[in-house]
Amino acid sequence: MDVAAGPGQRRGRRGGVDAEGVISIDGGALRIRPLARPGWGRAALAYGPYTRQAGLSAAFVLLNSHHGSEHADPWPPLATYLKQIVRGTQVDPLPNRLVDRPRHHARETLARRLRSWRGHRGAAGDPDAGTNLAIGWLGSSTPTTATGGGQGLVVQSAHGENGDLLVEVAGERLLAQDRLQNLPLYVLAVLRERGATYWAASLPGAAGLPALPTLRPLGADVSGTAAELWAGVHQRVSGQVGWSIDTRVHEVRVARPEPWSSWWTTAHAADRPAGGRPRPGAKSAHGGAWRAEGDLVLLGPGARSGLVRLATDAAAGPIGIVLRGDGQGGHVLARLEAGVVTLERHDGGQARDRQVAEAPLAMEAQHTYDLQVVDDGCFVRVLLDGHLVLGPTELGTAPVTATEVGVWQPAGTTATVEELEAHPLELNLPAALAVGALPLREGTLEVFADDFTADGLEPRADLEGLASSAGGRWERSIGARAFTLGPDGVAVPPPPARPRHPLARAAALTRPGGERLAYTIAWDHPGLADLAVDISLPGTARHQGEGSRAGLLFWQDDDTYLMVNTWLDDAYDGTSISSFLRCNGYEDVFDAVWTNIGRRVTWGRPFRLRTVFDGELHTTWVDDEPVLYRRVSDVLPRAQRMRVTRVGILANWEFGQDTGSRFRRIRGRTRPSANLESDAADHLGR
Repeated sequence: MDVAAGPGQRRGRRGGVDAEGVISIDGGALRIRPLARPGWGRAALAYGPYTRQAGLSAAFVLLNSHHGSEHADPWPPLATYLKQIVRGTQVDPLPNRLVDRPRHHARETLARRLRSWRGHRGAAGDPDAGTNLAIGWLGSSTPTTATGGGQGLVVQSAHGENGDLLVEVAGERLLAQDRLQNLPLYVLAVLRERGATYWAASLPGAAGLPALPTLRPLGADVSGTAAELWAGVHQRVSGQVGWSIDTRVHEVRVARPEPWSSWWTTAHAADRPAGGRPRPGAKSAHGGAWRAEGDLVLLGPGARSGLVRLATDAAAGPIGIVLRGDGQGGHVLARLEAGVVTLERHDGGQARDRQVAEAPLAMEAQHTYDLQVVDDGCFVRVLLDGHLVLGPTELGTAPVTATEVGVWQPAGTTATVEELEAHPLELNLPAALAVGALPLREGTLEVFADDFTADGLEPRADLEGLASSAGGRWERSIGARAFTLGPDGVAVPPPPARPRHPLARAAALTRPGGERLAYTIAWDHPGLADLAVDISLPGTARHQGEGSRAGLLFWQDDDTYLMVNTWLDDAYDGTSISSFLRCNGYEDVFDAVWTNIGRRVTWGRPFRLRTVFDGELHTTWVDDEPVLYRRVSDVLPRAQRMRVTRVGILANWEFGQDTGSRFRRIRGRTRPSANLESDAADHLGR
């Protein structure tokens, strides 16, 4: 972790708070294990102190435990919790679990789990129970609130949609990015003379965020004045109701790049015009000369803007922000007039897509208002003094040529422009802050492609024995019941009827609660398997008694394998992608890692599930969108890297069984160098 400082700053020391001894370093990354008692002020990493200067920036690379972490839901009674620990994933008979337990390198001891049960139940009723992580500039090395009086981003559970990324603006938390999946997060927090500006990125294809080396602006807070700050990561809770996973912080860099050292920091256009009115032909502080177009006064920074901010005494008359100007009359206007905020798109001299909202606060004379427009290239949000007023509003994809920004200052208005700044939609990190992207492994060499719906395939009562284009044949590797082959692909059999006799139900503790089914083929590339399968889900809507647990299997041997599956069920208004590890013949259900994907996957709708696994790192996509990223060592620090010897399709048991998913096509890829020896060095450090 690099904590170098810029001119006039001394190198920050690493500090923070670790009330339970959960912070450590291994494998080139910092690890924050779950707290037994959740809460702010108990687990924080902090570098500093640093003196506030415009442009002083902190860049972070981290993988949060689970963006949906919270402790708002009550933990179960102790007897229920202990029963779940004993039964595990409920696919193995209890005697087998007791025999295999000594070979398992448990992530948490039973004593630790009992402390967690007591600690979480004791923290019930906390009003901030839905938040789990803060990142940015902390106001203290031992903060007792999310940012401790500093400025930063906060991650909050979004339940079925997983997580939301919030910006703290003027003491309020505003939505900056919703539907945040459990993927690496790259964050940049740039200090201003007051407050900070925030940027973020993730993996290629992630919803709402670009991929490194590009970051997107999330918003600006202009209220913070703390002179002494710490660059930090502050964990509040990991997981929920017993399920938990460690947070990994891979890199922290602090620097003050010289181009960002002016008051406008990362802006590509900015001005504090004399007299409060930009004059056509006058040179701005940054971004060229102003030009007039009717009541608009514009700058042309040459690239699209993602965040435009105007400081104005708006009570004195109408005024507004202009962005997406195309030089031919087309633009987007966010105007403030008589306590009303209006957002509209102008095209061909006509105002379109107009939205109107009352300002959330009374307009007062001699008060400077902060009006912001955040544009991610498609959706636009309007904020006034830290309050979200309009949006997110879809205004279509911003043309790459629509780069002009400025102000609407109609004739006769006495409202003035105290500051205008426009930050680019895409920002590349300078060398001093150039954090590295975490690895993303993908196959480039196709090994097989099996179409289970192809013409000429004869129906089969059992998939076992069907020839694969990989050269071998499909074999049943797990379970007693058979996948069948028909015109619509490979079908998962319906679950067996539940026993009705009381004696049969009483015996449930000593036998599996459900059955896992899987078919595999041999795989000759142990260092990388890139599998993609097209799945059709049963049913057409919720509450029909249909569900799916269909997924993919990466097999080393009978005792060790990785499973990635869909979880679609009537019980919850949302779908998940789950991963389970079996190591040395044992599974701990609380080691499961999942992500909530809303209704990206739902009943009756086909989708593609893809996972790449190299024996240590696994990444999963749903219909080309990455949703889950995790290492085996993130879950089980002492686990050995796996060798993938077989791959296949799976119907898992995850608190219920699959009722009839169909696998239509599957393909497998690797890369020419996919052997353990050549890849092993890639896992050292990052």
